[in-house]
Amino acid sequence: MPTGFVSEAVTQVDAFVLFVDLFFIISGFIMCYVYKESVATLPQYTTFLRKRFARLIPLHYAVLLLYLSVLAIATVFQVKINHPEAFDLSCVPSHLFLTYAFNTCPKFAFNTPAWSISAEMGMYILFPLLIKASVRSRTIMFVGSLVVLSLATSHLNARPWYEWTFDWGVARAFPSFVFGTILFDQQVSVTKLPFSSLLFRLFVGGFILGAAFGMNEVPLVAMIYCIVLFGLAADLSKAQGSISPRLAPLGQLTYSIYMLHEPILLIMVDILAVKFLHIAGVALNWTLAGVMLLIVSISYASFTWYETPARQWIAGGRRTRAAISPASS
Repeated sequence: MPTGFVSEAVTQVDAFVLFVDLFFIISGFIMCYVYKESVATLPQYTTFLRKRFARLIPLHYAVLLLYLSVLAIATVFQVKINHPEAFDLSCVPSHLFLTYAFNTCPKFAFNTPAWSISAEMGMYILFPLLIKASVRSRTIMFVGSLVVLSLATSHLNARPWYEWTFDWGVARAFPSFVFGTILFDQQVSVTKLPFSSLLFRLFVGGFILGAAFGMNEVPLVAMIYCIVLFGLAADLSKAQGSISPRLAPLGQLTYSIYMLHEPILLIMVDILAVKFLHIAGVALNWTLAGVMLLIVSISYASFTWYETPARQWIAGGRRTRAAISPASS
């Protein structure tokens, strides 16, 4: 896992970070579902950007402030931090202005998942242009971007494009987001895919096994696209079974969990459990399990009592108590 903070005990399944590409695909689909007909004019576009900014920025800034606080406390009390280069203050502007995925900070700094938030904001800026293009044009963009990214990886001797994060992660997000918009406009065709529920389960299982046993990441990336494709087909045909409605309410917590998991692991595991309490072995494994439950609990509290009121205030909407439901905006 490309991170400068958490211990080796929690970085053993590197390939699971590819799930962020699934996030970009779903985002492209959802943005079309919610906003495709409401970004035609400049006022509508600015309202759209304000709402998306309001969804992302409160927690992003709060987590950045948390990291800066950890750095300040560690400096005052002279506590050694693993990988101090990951707390480079010169990278703060990249986080503040959401340009972290545009290669403006040449390293992992502060909350590393924030690169995907920067990349997502880049997709929001492009969104009106993308949906004005025909499905055929977007298909050409999708295939062409994959070719260009592959060639760039080869000729620049860079790491594979599907591992890009701070180093032009916005380019990595592009084909996935475009694919999501294509799926939205091709729902009728997608619904007709045979054996969608079975194939969805097979690709999910294949990805989990492949990631756990170190499969090459190229087929794993392909599986991510297939998971969304056949998962959508199963959902549209109502063949996904009864588990989807029960899991759907957790969907709104994914952003909170994604943004909060690393700082909570840093504080509770690396600093408190390992450095101060010297927990190791089986006890550390149990500690990690407990911290995982804590992450979900804190994420729920953050979504309910901080993110939702802050989003409604920034977006200018009605302030109500948050409810975890399948709906999302």
